[in-house]
Amino acid sequence: THLPALTRWRMRDAAPRAAAAVEELLGAGRCAEPYFSDGFVVNVCSHLPWQPPSQASGYHKDGDWYTQFLDGPEQALLMIFMWTDTGPRGGGTYLASDSVRHNARLFAQHPEGLPCVPRDDGQNPMSDASSAYARAQRGGKLGDGGDDPLIGLCRPARRSELVGKAGDIALVNPWMLHCASGNTSGVPRFITNTTVALKRPMEFNRDDP
Repeated sequence: THLPALTRWRMRDAAPRAAAAVEELLGAGRCAEPYFSDGFVVNVCSHLPWQPPSQASGYHKDGDWYTQFLDGPEQALLMIFMWTDTGPRGGGTYLASDSVRHNARLFAQHPEGLPCVPRDDGQNPMSDASSAYARAQRGGKLGDGGDDPLIGLCRPARRSELVGKAGDIALVNPWMLHCASGNTSGVPRFITNTTVALKRPMEFNRDDP
């Protein structure tokens, strides 16, 4: 359940330690003003059976509001704010940590950019490109990819459940595939997701590699 955001706070005012961590990861002065809001994403008690991260479906990456490029500035970090304690099987987000490299290689193969949503002609360049990349990596076979074919290239052992205490903030690479999970704890889980943007596109062609 997604609730609308009514209030926004600047991280440097309300969460200065988190703001400092963002700047440490991205570089001083390189990112736009990070903020967070009360646009809660609530995972209520689930009637569905719990599945471990290695067997869950629905893995995806965010970014359906823009065309994605390898050096695009729109998403530099995905931030997950935990408003409630979230224990094992408590509805925490599932993360596939070894998916970043596959997305990076996919975007490097498509300098024209890949939109996340279908075009007017019904074609979905992101889905088609992801499927082609996955087939190439598998020697012509697509495999079981769920919502995103790239998850089929990721090791089950590298998929994990995000747990933590109220007030914790996860700073995640935006190209890391993730999905929702079943909540069998009996306690609703509250988080908010937001992104940090860069002021300028990434620069990979540098004197110092």
